[in-house]
Amino acid sequence: MTAILLVGCASSSGTKQQVTTSEGNVVTTYDDPQYGIRLTYPGDWQEQSVPFMMRPKGTIIVLIAPSDLGATKMPPTLSVVAQDVKAGNNPEQLDAMQKQIIDKAGKQFGDFKLVESGAAKLGSEQARRVVYTGTKMGVSVEVMNVVTLHNGRQYGVAYSSDPVLYSQYLPQVQRVIDSVQFAK
Repeated sequence: MTAILLVGCASSSGTKQQVTTSEGNVVTTYDDPQYGIRLTYPGDWQEQSVPFMMRPKGTIIVLIAPSDLGATKMPPTLSVVAQDVKAGNNPEQLDAMQKQIIDKAGKQFGDFKLVESGAAKLGSEQARRVVYTGTKMGVSVEVMNVVTLHNGRQYGVAYSSDPVLYSQYLPQVQRVIDSVQFAK
């Protein structure tokens, strides 16, 4: 599960509800009963679609933050994916998922540099977080993947951005990650 770098056309299957918080912020709560996940994201982030042929299997939603970047820079993008797995949930699987992300990114990104790798939480589940920088198709990116296992599924949240904007949007992304709830 790596970050989705291309956006285009076809939408998610979940439902969305926008509300204004007591602090005056507009947020959107997204529920996807097919994948059993709920999350809340900033109301000004726009859902983007990925053409079916380019969309990784299990893509739930792709969001892009408002930014004034040119076409040659990666806007702050958050994608959520889920895939069925054969074995149960255990720490060894999480470690293997973490290693797979690092190995795959090391092969796919030029100038790959591992920034962080370790334990995290996603929803109520133990997870692994991997942060790295690199270039792909001439575009510099900083990427954070948070992956976990829940009820026979592997879930991943990937945040990618131009490295200049990565830290600016990270608090919003962390609030999205902290908002994740799993059904069942």
